[in-house]
Amino acid sequence: MAPTLRRHQALALDALDRHWREGGSRAWVVLPPGAGKTLVGLETVRRRCAEGAVGRAVVLGPNTAIQGQWLAQATAYG
Repeated sequence: MAPTLRRHQALALDALDRHWREGGSRAWVVLPPGAGKTLVGLETVRRRCAEGAVGRAVVLGPNTAIQGQWLAQATAYG
């Protein structure tokens, strides 16, 4: 089950969805600390996998704290 998104997260995901539909193959999401970039990333992967566009994703993090955050949130996300 997808979590409830804040308005700016939903707008970012809408922009990404539009980008993929228009044939984009790369995208960057820039949001301030605490704005929910990890959640936006996880939801992007979920959507892309659901539509059969990708089967897996690679996430690069700058340090072990961020890597741990992604792992914890991905595990909780389902």
